[in-house]
Amino acid sequence: MPEYVWPILLIVVLAGFVVYWIRMKIRLRHPRAWPAVPGLVDSTVLRLENRGNNQSIWAAEVLYSYSLQGTACSGRLRRTFLLKSKADQWIGPYKDGLPLSLRYNPERLGDSVLFDDEQTALKKIG
Repeated sequence: MPEYVWPILLIVVLAGFVVYWIRMKIRLRHPRAWPAVPGLVDSTVLRLENRGNNQSIWAAEVLYSYSLQGTACSGRLRRTFLLKSKADQWIGPYKDGLPLSLRYNPERLGDSVLFDDEQTALKKIG
């Protein structure tokens, strides 16, 4: 294989990663414009997950529910942590029954997003 092929392949791969990163950033910002709806924390889950190569992470999830147009919907917010103490610290304020403010996709009512920084109930606790 000619020597100039490797730099070209490297540039193509890096460009692919940049495009992917930009698309993810755009996708994550878009839900901020979705309408807000009240919801409740149903439960929280904290578990140790094996990632292979003797590496583990702590996965913390907040399971929540909300109602739209008479239909019960649910969702989850998931974060991963290297340290259990950090996972406990993040998930701790999300108590069962805590009122939430979440955003839903008006085009697909079952799609929702929960943003930590929009939770006024968490601000009162912390």
